[in-house]
Amino acid sequence: MLKRSPSFSIARPNFFVLGAAKCGTTTLHGLLSAHPHIFMTKEKEPKFFDNDSYYPRGLDRYLRDHFRGAAGFDARGESTPTYLRLAKARDRIRRDLGKDLRFVVILRDPVKRAWSHYLHAVCLGVETESFERALELESTRLSAGRPSWTAYFRDGLYAHQLRVWFEAFPRERFLVLLTEDLAERPSAVARQAFEFLDVDPDVELPPPTPTNVRGIPRHPRLAAALNRPGAMMGTLKHLVPYSTRQRVRYVLNRWNRRPFEKAPVLDPVIAYALRQRYRDDIFALEQILDCDLTMWRSDGGSPVAGCIN
Repeated sequence: MLKRSPSFSIARPNFFVLGAAKCGTTTLHGLLSAHPHIFMTKEKEPKFFDNDSYYPRGLDRYLRDHFRGAAGFDARGESTPTYLRLAKARDRIRRDLGKDLRFVVILRDPVKRAWSHYLHAVCLGVETESFERALELESTRLSAGRPSWTAYFRDGLYAHQLRVWFEAFPRERFLVLLTEDLAERPSAVARQAFEFLDVDPDVELPPPTPTNVRGIPRHPRLAAALNRPGAMMGTLKHLVPYSTRQRVRYVLNRWNRRPFEKAPVLDPVIAYALRQRYRDDIFALEQILDCDLTMWRSDGGSPVAGCIN
């Protein structure tokens, strides 16, 4: 079992849900939170180790913000999906918390992930291009220093991202799950995660509820002000603590969202082209994980619908 912290000690995290983004980390975070011996941060994505404004405030500030009341829990974690693709987050975690950590990673068909990522950006009011055009612009945007949310294709290159982490932490410290398994067998996936974290695997949990249901902004200008870099929330960074700004942004984004009248569907021609671009990385991932991902290399013969994770 993971060592139980004495009540007087500083409660540090001893595991992380690393991502990937748009792969079901919100659902997984909820399942882990429901276990009586697991402490998960109330704010799902603290975004400490990858944030150059928040990180300099120090580890103690991060612990006070997110891990109050965590002492006494066998497993203590948080879920920031952007950590997976950032070497600086890996380096900071290792430097500040050591190597005696565990990591849970959940991965999804990269084509479906990219489409969900795009819909999320549309929902936040930060993406105005078509999906096809956004993919064409991705390299130019990233080279010009545009925000990382524009990396619809790049963020699905899982093999490279995992190799970066495996260079710093032993492979056995990682549990890699698939979104498809979480959707079809949530109880089995939860049990697998509980066993990996050395907590009671026989805890009965309520079925997961749908999360992150997508839509479009009721008020596009408000969405842009909340989510575009340098907009309204950026001007408040010297006045309002980072964690408070994140909570305010989350609440206002939910209020400002209305469901799509008709769920968008990905053009199968674009889906096929994306799948061809991902083939080499999927083959590499199969070698790294020693598993069969044929389902990700196949078109499946039908359009890919908009997703909720």
